Amino acid sequence: MKSLTRVRLINWHRFENETIEFAGSVLLSGENGAGKSTILDAIQFVLTCSTANFNKAAHEKGDRTLGSYVRCKTGKEDRPYERNGNISAHIALEFFDEEKRQYFIAGAVMDSANEEKEPAVRWYIAENRELDDELFFTGNKVKSISQFMSTNKGIKDEKTRIGARKMIANRFGRLDEKKFCSLIPKALAFRPIHNIKEFVYIYVLDEKKVNIDALRENVRTFQEFERMLRDVRRRIEELEEIRSRKAEVDNYIRIDSRHEYYLARVEQDILAEAFDEAKSTIRQAKGSMRHLRSEEAKLDKLLAGKQESIIQLRLELENDEKFQAKLELEKRRRNLEEVLENDRRRVGELYEAASEAAVGTESLISEL
Repeated sequence: MKSLTRVRLINWHRFENETIEFAGSVLLSGENGAGKSTILDAIQFVLTCSTANFNKAAHEKGDRTLGSYVRCKTGKEDRPYERNGNISAHIALEFFDEEKRQYFIAGAVMDSANEEKEPAVRWYIAENRELDDELFFTGNKVKSISQFMSTNKGIKDEKTRIGARKMIANRFGRLDEKKFCSLIPKALAFRPIHNIKEFVYIYVLDEKKVNIDALRENVRTFQEFERMLRDVRRRIEELEEIRSRKAEVDNYIRIDSRHEYYLARVEQDILAEAFDEAKSTIRQAKGSMRHLRSEEAKLDKLLAGKQESIIQLRLELENDEKFQAKLELEKRRRNLEEVLENDRRRVGELYEAASEAAVGTESLISEL
């Protein structure tokens, strides 16, 4: 929203150098000729860039011109204008842009060389500026168009009414230029509007005949859009539920991943511990093997000594006559034991044969 805060009028009809404060709702009151329409015409001239609606705030048919405002037309025969010669005039509207939180000025500077010629006009927009004397004066002298533009760099300006209208409309929010320029003079008029329908068509809607068929079609379309909207909302709710469940699943997946990671770490720690134990066992086994090999070497050395002793004893025994005689006796004993065993076997066989013969004889005797 852009709020009008102050209006600066310099050489505008009977206002030589005035600043008018605005805040909230403002009431302009005064007798006829006090300057109410003059102020409103200054505002609408800057905003609409047109002189066609001068003095319509008070009269439907206004006869004021831009030149009469700048030179302050009196209507006297002997002195038709209060100001003569080269005259420069300024209208500056200070606004506060609530969205950007800064001030800006929309204004017009005018140069009038004589009574017969329409004054030259330059409309402008000064961003991030507030009303001050330095903007309009060089010392006590009012700045002309050229002086104003040369001393105030960075100001956006337009020479033509068409370009100025577009510039003003864009600064106030890309408004409909035609409608905006037609509503401003109506809004500034003193004539009250008693007809509500007229007010709606002037300030709210464009006056058009109502097409019942089109209205019905629009209602049907609106109802269809409502059904589509309900369906879309239902789908959005379902998607929200799906997204919520997906978030839960993702959370469970993250938890499972952490658990798997912890299990893997535990398994890795167990394996590392087992590996360390195996390495310790291997080291102990290697130590034992070294000890056993040392013992084996000692035993091998001892065995070699024993075998050498045995060989030496055998050599000694082979040369010993008593030992040799003992060996011979043992050999003869083994031979005698074999002969005795053979004799016992033969005696047994003879005993069995004699027993069988005795049995046969007894059987023969009994038969006889």
